[in-house]
Amino acid sequence: MGQNWKLINLDKQETYGFWGELSDCLFNGSPSCLIQSLMVALSLPDCDKLLFPFTPGALCDDADEFLGCRATYYPQPAVQRSGFVKLSVELMRNIHSELDNIRDVFCLSITCQILWDFGRWEIYRRLALLIPARSWAGDRIICVGDHPQNSDIPEHILTPAEKDEFARAHYTLSSYPFPRISRSDATFDMHAFLMQSNLPFLFSRDLRSLVDLEYRIAPPVDLESEAVLRNLSRHLYVRESALTRWQARTAMAGLGEVVLSQICFSSDPAVGMPWTTGIHQGVWAGDRFDIVSSGWLETLEDAGESVWTDVSGEVVQKVAAIWRQS
Repeated sequence: MGQNWKLINLDKQETYGFWGELSDCLFNGSPSCLIQSLMVALSLPDCDKLLFPFTPGALCDDADEFLGCRATYYPQPAVQRSGFVKLSVELMRNIHSELDNIRDVFCLSITCQILWDFGRWEIYRRLALLIPARSWAGDRIICVGDHPQNSDIPEHILTPAEKDEFARAHYTLSSYPFPRISRSDATFDMHAFLMQSNLPFLFSRDLRSLVDLEYRIAPPVDLESEAVLRNLSRHLYVRESALTRWQARTAMAGLGEVVLSQICFSSDPAVGMPWTTGIHQGVWAGDRFDIVSSGWLETLEDAGESVWTDVSGEVVQKVAAIWRQS
């Protein structure tokens, strides 16, 4: 028998919830969310490059390219403006800023050109706040099983304040009610709206991308070249390219699987799979990580830094052994 495992960010005090047995979650693609969460975000491009100003006819150009047919833009005759769009600039900005979530800002902003001119700046502001808030780069991360005894947890994982809190409330890392990163209830409302909407196909298609935008947004990171996983606590790194040759011979596994295979902790050794050699007490449990582009390696070489150690070979060898026996 195995046990349920929960991925936790100790610094942000949040979790992805229970992922089931390790024999399932390690191989079903779940760890891929770690790649996105650990990416080190670059600064956002300018608003005009990310959220374009309204251009009459742009939607028709999109339809022409997407559908392969001729689409013509017909300028609409002048109509009387709604009183809503006649509000002052300050009131208009306040309305956008008071909306609950970024999806609502999108939906309001695309109703007309005037509202888009206001709304895109509010969308940009929220994106700038959302990306670092959703990032786990540099945070302490651990994946705990059902049965972690507080007395077994290595000293470096929890702060003295955290130890006192768990002891006082009689919680373990597994039972502590960390807020869960989950899908918003608005997801279902959005799907129902799109199914019943009379909006043109292209509008509907683009609106679908707003579903759970908060949880699926990818940080703007330059990974045109290979990625590098860094263990910031131990000054170790794993090159993505080290996985490539092995991936060609066996089941796929990425840097997310590498992290998960090293950060598990439980007092119970039952993991529900053939490989049991210490995976329930991962040596990287509670460490800090991030993912950067391979350009970082070049700066490391230029600076002559020797404090970082490349452990790609030994880590990939361990991951390959887990896959081979499972």
